[in-house]
Amino acid sequence: MALTPIQKYSAVAVSNLRHNCLPHFLLSIGFLLATPAIFGMNDLDARAAAVPLEYFISLTGVVLLTPIFLPEQEDSVRDVMQSRETGLTPVYLIRAGTALLALLCLSLSAVLMLRTGSCQVDLSFVSAVFANGIFLGGLGMLSYGICGNIAVGYMIPVLYYVLNFAGKPQSFGPFYLFSMSQGHTGGKWLMLLCGCILITLSIVLRHLRQNLR
Repeated sequence: MALTPIQKYSAVAVSNLRHNCLPHFLLSIGFLLATPAIFGMNDLDARAAAVPLEYFISLTGVVLLTPIFLPEQEDSVRDVMQSRETGLTPVYLIRAGTALLALLCLSLSAVLMLRTGSCQVDLSFVSAVFANGIFLGGLGMLSYGICGNIAVGYMIPVLYYVLNFAGKPQSFGPFYLFSMSQGHTGGKWLMLLCGCILITLSIVLRHLRQNLR
């Protein structure tokens, strides 16, 4: 009996979660659980509450999104995946969707932890840390997609993070990672949009490379 598209892609999603996404998701949960010990998450005002979110939880975007293309690093694995009926591009889209959902859950969980600790946070903090994570993760994905080296994929977003940490906020404009901890409560919609564009470009680039092989 032939599988319906929903059943087929659901099976791909479950397999991805079990074999590819799970280690990175567990590492991201480690970030979340370590946050209270590193920063403290009780009775913080809005600026102080933004610090653990922007300086630490945002990095889970790099952990979750950068290695989306990693399973196909080996030629033999990539050839097997390309020979399947589903192809690689839908698999990448499912992986990206799973990673984004995990990032959203982690962002929401971190804000709820702060809320439980009587910190001054609201839903805008969820969107802020989610935007940071998508932007950093998108940088990692695109870097990995271009050079094919996972080390470079991790290095580029970390370098951007360090430059933000050491540089002046006005040098980065709306793409400054730590704006909320500096007292700027405006939305990070542009960073969110650019992060989504980076993720899309990464997948398009991989799709074009597959067709040229």
